[in-house]
Amino acid sequence: MERRRSMNSFGAIGRLTPGMAYCGAGPGENRPNGMAFHGSNGTLIADRIGYEIIPEPPRTGAPSERAPGSEPPPLERTHRQAEDATALHARHFIRCLRDGEKPRADAVTGHRSSLVAHLGNIACRTGLKLEWDAGKEDFIGAPEASRLLGRRARKPWDMISG
Repeated sequence: MERRRSMNSFGAIGRLTPGMAYCGAGPGENRPNGMAFHGSNGTLIADRIGYEIIPEPPRTGAPSERAPGSEPPPLERTHRQAEDATALHARHFIRCLRDGEKPRADAVTGHRSSLVAHLGNIACRTGLKLEWDAGKEDFIGAPEASRLLGRRARKPWDMISG
């Protein structure tokens, strides 16, 4: 009997790739940080020094209710090891402040990159399937979700308007 593999906030329990280093992990530790994106066809795990794509195990049991041919193609297990770029990013940030170097990722890129996680958190909090209007940066037909897009600032920061 195969042991059930699972995911938690600490990473891929039972799914470590042999020989791959994990950012900040000591001997015998699991993934101490990073992000996991769970999809219907597999999981993408990324941290500061690499990424892994872990396919979902083959489905067993009752046939799928999907139309024939609608199943996504199977993923291959993939991983890439890289060097920790934290110091490189920090030096680049300092050059931007001191020398006026153009940032590789501007504020808009940062906003759009973090938006996906924020929208996912709002969907989890509300329990709703949400539709996003990127042009208006608001949910369509979900005022309870829209209220979670911002908050009233506390003093003295309430004098700063967007």
